Amino acid sequence: MLPPGLKADASLFETQIKDLKNQDSQFKTLAKGGKDKLVKAAKDFEGFIYSFMFKEMYKSIPKSEVMGNAKHREIFMGLYLDEVTKQNPMGNKSIASQLVKQYETQAEQELEKINSTTTNIDSSITNKITTFAQRIVKDRTATKVLEDFDSMTKKLEKKVSSNYGERTHPISKRKRFHDGVDFALNEGTKVKSPSKGNVVFAGDKGGYGNAVIIDHGHGLSTLYAHLSEINVKVGDEVRKNALIGKVGSTGASTGPHLHFEVKKDGKTLDPMHLVSKEKN
Repeated sequence: MLPPGLKADASLFETQIKDLKNQDSQFKTLAKGGKDKLVKAAKDFEGFIYSFMFKEMYKSIPKSEVMGNAKHREIFMGLYLDEVTKQNPMGNKSIASQLVKQYETQAEQELEKINSTTTNIDSSITNKITTFAQRIVKDRTATKVLEDFDSMTKKLEKKVSSNYGERTHPISKRKRFHDGVDFALNEGTKVKSPSKGNVVFAGDKGGYGNAVIIDHGHGLSTLYAHLSEINVKVGDEVRKNALIGKVGSTGASTGPHLHFEVKKDGKTLDPMHLVSKEKN
């Protein structure tokens, strides 16, 4: 039990330590390399306790004791205090050492909690940012490819002979959905890839005649049909504006033209409205 006069000071010391723990940056410093500060605070508190005890002891000495007058008592107590301090009456279990051990352990435990929480938060935030950034890059790249396609179709806009959508087939004369757009071009006109990609088909494709299909990534692919000749083979990597073939009238065709299709995840898109289609 501490004397009543010490309880308030002990409580104050406890409060100061708790306040220190609530300040993450200061507390981390204390646990990592600030042990000297903790030791000093503990020793100061220990000194205060000894000082208080000795003062109380001094007050309790009757004036009629052997020490005689006040001057003699002061000399005796001064020598006594010095000797007690040197001898360290509590040995290795001094108040200061016990305080350091207690709060240093608490500091390490709290720091471990802080580091664990911080690591989990940092990891979660990093993963979300990475995923979000990857999605942005992917979307921007896909949009750029569509813009390449759109640039090609806009240049050939005045050459359109049959639009995307429902139409009467020129040969069967029956209503059928037209999966692409036809451009009326002279036979032998060079056909170039509007964007880079990989050739996944090159050869005869029934009613499409000689055809080439290019995978541009991001679920996007293009088809070029009715070619008079093919200048690529399956597995080729083609650059933007690379020659892939020439306009012809092979397959089910009534004359030289280029049939052009665009697919996104296996579904056809209107080649003349690619950018606006994607935005909607």
